[in-house]
Amino acid sequence: MGLQRRKHREREPNYKLIYTLNGYSLVNPLGTGAFGKVHKCVSVETKQTVALKSVKRWTGEKEVAMLEKLRTLDKDTANLIKFNRHFEFAGFLTLEFEMLDMDLHQFVKCFSRPLQLCEVQVIVQQMLVALSALKSVRVVHTDIKPDNIMLINHEQLPFKVKLIDFGLAHSTSDMSIGSKHQATLYRAPEVLLGLPLHEGVDMWSLGCVAAFLYLGKHLYPSRCEHERVRDTVQLHGLPGEHLLNSGVYTKQYFKKDEEFPSSSWRINETCRCPKGLPKRRTHGPYQR
Repeated sequence: MGLQRRKHREREPNYKLIYTLNGYSLVNPLGTGAFGKVHKCVSVETKQTVALKSVKRWTGEKEVAMLEKLRTLDKDTANLIKFNRHFEFAGFLTLEFEMLDMDLHQFVKCFSRPLQLCEVQVIVQQMLVALSALKSVRVVHTDIKPDNIMLINHEQLPFKVKLIDFGLAHSTSDMSIGSKHQATLYRAPEVLLGLPLHEGVDMWSLGCVAAFLYLGKHLYPSRCEHERVRDTVQLHGLPGEHLLNSGVYTKQYFKKDEEFPSSSWRINETCRCPKGLPKRRTHGPYQR
């Protein structure tokens, strides 16, 4: 592929696409994340507006492999972002996606109001279709949150959305007991406790997203995993005894009376987690 560029750094993909890159012209940058950058571009040949995501090779190869696994799905019917192609440049992978509007976190922030129940229902229904499609090919997204649900074109198609960012997606068979997944604010109890994992973890995250959209705030505004478990117990009650007995991480959050080991579990009063969630990343759509 012929590439014309002005400059780039070898260690980080922080060059700016202010030139023609393999037949693309820059419109403007969309966001920056831990793994790369995203730019809104126009194909010189087709005049089509697309999003180019440049990522580190090891991250990009994993995401491309997962996106290729989803090729069999109809992206419009399944409400999943369309992945067109990828190419390599300067040791990094560039992924081409269809251009969408804004993500739901940006939307709520922009309009400074929670969504109405009917609006939330429309979005959740579309995401249920998306999760059903992923389940049909045995894929777990593991990163369902407002940032990764994007409006297609809110002016022309109000509240029509698609699921994006498959950089952290896994095959269901690869979801091992005790493995850590999901952002803390959207993390399912089975992940926190270290129980068997499957597609259901995405359903929990979607429920948290629905609550955020309707309330305008997080359902579990926890600073760490211990507070996350405590908040869940306060809202839903203790998990079943058989679940707590099986959890790899149960003893990090719960304890039994030493004098009565057969008694029920109760939550630890002392938090062992380092306080504070990581600062919210500054990024745009498509970028994690």
